[in-house]
Order: sequence, then C-alpha cells, then structure tokens
Amino acid sequence: MVTTIALVMAFALTERLLPLMNNLLGKTMELRYFSLEFLFFVPLMGLTIGVLTGLYPSFYISRYKPLVLLKNNMSGTAGKGGLRRVLVGFQFLVAGIMILVTLIMHSQMKFLKEQKMGFDEELLVYVPLFEDLKGKSQVFKNEVLGMSGVSSATVTNWMFGNHTWSGGFWRLLR
Repeated sequence: MVTTIALVMAFALTERLLPLMNNLLGKTMELRYFSLEFLFFVPLMGLTIGVLTGLYPSFYISRYKPLVLLKNNMSGTAGKGGLRRVLVGFQFLVAGIMILVTLIMHSQMKFLKEQKMGFDEELLVYVPLFEDLKGKSQVFKNEVLGMSGVSSATVTNWMFGNHTWSGGFWRLLR
C-alpha cells in the first residue's frame, strides 16, 4: 500500500518537475503512460518493491518467540542490531552513490549543452527512408554523394542533435 502511494506520488512529482527539466535541458521530454513498456514495467516494479519491502518486517517479526516475549525475557531479542546496521550502511552507500551519479550526470549534461558538436545543424539534411528503400540505402547514399554541393553523406537510424528513443517511457524531441 505504501509502495503504491509512493509510486503515485513519484509520478505526480515527475509531472510537476518535467517542465523544469525540459527547460534546463533545452529539450522536450514527455512521459508516455500508455506505452506497452510503461504499462508492463511500472506495475511490475511496484509489485516487486512492495513484496521486497514487506519481506524484511515479516521475517524480522517471525524470529521472536511468543513465549519468550510473554515472559518479558529480553534475551530473545539480544544481538538483533547487526542486520539493521548492515542495512543502514548499505542505504548510506547507495545514497552516496546516487548523489555522486547525479553530480556526474549534471556535469555531463552541462558539457553536452556547451560543447560544439563538430557540425552545423543548419547544414544537415535528414531524409527518413521508408520501408521500401531500407534495403537500398547504400544506393541512395551513392546517389546523394553524386549531387553537387554534397561533401559527405551517411546512412543511420539516429538523427544527429535530436535524441529520440521511442521504445521507452521517455521521448526526447527538439
């Protein structure tokens, strides 16, 4: 239940912060709620996290012996802090790694925004090939290279300067 509420709050926060992120990156990202990947992975992720977070308390509580607790004998609960210390240490380690990764990503995004890409985007021509031309891409490339004013040409499924990945949750558009 708590995991579901946290998941809903995370997506609400993402919706609120997405325009700020778009402005910061100079891109347009959208969250596609009805994509197959989203509808499969998000509930699966929520269920997995919910089960995993429920396992620890259930195993922890099941270790206590009811008769020992009823006698008010504290020897049944001694030495149980080791796992807690390990989990807190692991959580601290993960938090530190996430902060470090965030700082590295920030510096990389800043570098990518400020760095010259090595070509003038205004001079690029992007021609999407339709299904009937995909097998003849090399012939098409040779024809383009034969045109006057064309210094180089390539065939790729990636548009330079416009990073799109339509197969996932996010889609970046220029």
